[in-house]
Amino acid sequence: MGKDAKVPLAGYPDMGAGKYSKLLPYGDWYRFNCAQRIHMNSIEHLSWSLPLLLVGGLFMPRVFGLMGATVIIGRELYRYGYMTNDGPNSNIREAGAIPLNAAEFFMMLAVGGLALQYLFGPFFGRRNFVKRFTMSKIDRKIEYVRDRIKRGRPIE
Repeated sequence: MGKDAKVPLAGYPDMGAGKYSKLLPYGDWYRFNCAQRIHMNSIEHLSWSLPLLLVGGLFMPRVFGLMGATVIIGRELYRYGYMTNDGPNSNIREAGAIPLNAAEFFMMLAVGGLALQYLFGPFFGRRNFVKRFTMSKIDRKIEYVRDRIKRGRPIE
């Protein structure tokens, strides 16, 4: 970043604005291209995380509201850290990237779980093993009474 810093031959990190940014001093050119990288990374992630937020938010609004807040805060920390003098090696960027990526990963798992529940929920819901752990005391008592009536035995 100093006056004696050598410009890389390929001009890393250049996102295709080299024609216009060749007129900039190296420090401005570097910051400009870092800002472009942040922008493109945000677009790439938001293109699939926003639909996950929408679908998941319909079924679990509180959980996905928290995930959305984590994504927004993580994205801002990522941007701020990337624009510091440390650039891509910034600890602030990492502090934003880790919870951001974890929230996106958990959103994928949750929406995938919702899809599996929709597809296979009735099948597993009819299994006695699942019923034993998911039924309330009242539901178990009703099931017991129905079973006793069905078999013609007296209700205790």
